[in-house]
Amino acid sequence: MTPPQHRNRHRQSLPALRASLAALATVTLLAACGGGAGAGPEHSAPSRSAAPASRTPTRPSAAPSTRSRAEIDADVARVVRSVPDGAAAVSAVNIDTGASYTAGYRKPIWTASMYKLLVLETLLRQQGPLSGGTLAEARTMIENSDNAAGWSLWQAGGGNTGLQATLRALKATHSTADGTDPTFTRMTAADAVRMVRALVRPGVLSAAARRQALQLMRNVEADQRWGVGAAADKGTDVANKNGWLSIDNSNPAGEDDGGRWAVNSVGVVTVHGQQVLMAAMSMHNASLQDGITVIQALAKDAAAVVAP
Repeated sequence: MTPPQHRNRHRQSLPALRASLAALATVTLLAACGGGAGAGPEHSAPSRSAAPASRTPTRPSAAPSTRSRAEIDADVARVVRSVPDGAAAVSAVNIDTGASYTAGYRKPIWTASMYKLLVLETLLRQQGPLSGGTLAEARTMIENSDNAAGWSLWQAGGGNTGLQATLRALKATHSTADGTDPTFTRMTAADAVRMVRALVRPGVLSAAARRQALQLMRNVEADQRWGVGAAADKGTDVANKNGWLSIDNSNPAGEDDGGRWAVNSVGVVTVHGQQVLMAAMSMHNASLQDGITVIQALAKDAAAVVAP
């Protein structure tokens, strides 16, 4: 089985990603001088159409953690409302204290390249720790978010059937792997946290498999260090897997979105010295930059609740 056409457009997403990174660096500099708020970027298979021009972000940036819970909830609600159809969600669990927070869109969201972490967990469930060529391909899939490696390992793990079996094992009951392409796997933010919880707690995966997965996630490319990592303490390790996908109308019915972007991030972060599992997800964004701004604001808000 060969990848459908939209699976082979991964490389074309790099200019948009790098442009967003450059914009983030510029905005960060402006912020240091009293300017506006910014964002950050990843590798998922983009669609044929170019990304629409980014509108000026109107998303509120996360405020200091001295805010009350009511203020944080209000900020999350504003961010979610800023996305078409309110298609943005966040979920977080503090492993040290048990505190949890889930807010926003409750329906499944297209994962984009975030599905690659589910592929990795599927292979680790089936085989245990990976080695040889399979490990090399998994490293390329996670650290570089390479689409060809993702497609190959998705097939090796049994395609959608393999992913669906892993979702059942994770008790991710509100997520589904049934798209024509694995980037269209649908997952809720709460289920995405269940996916990453499997990497830090005994159960679905062996201890050696968990260590291997986290090592790969800690080594993702520098230009993919955005998303949930925005909430992490400075200088701490972040284990993350991001996804971004521009979805045009050349895809099959139900997998089209007029060139709008799905932008997601899941991972393990340290917040005020505490280990937090987090997923921030969105779709229908007008641009990659807008999506990154949304999920990073949500990540910071969730962190302020579970690790104040």
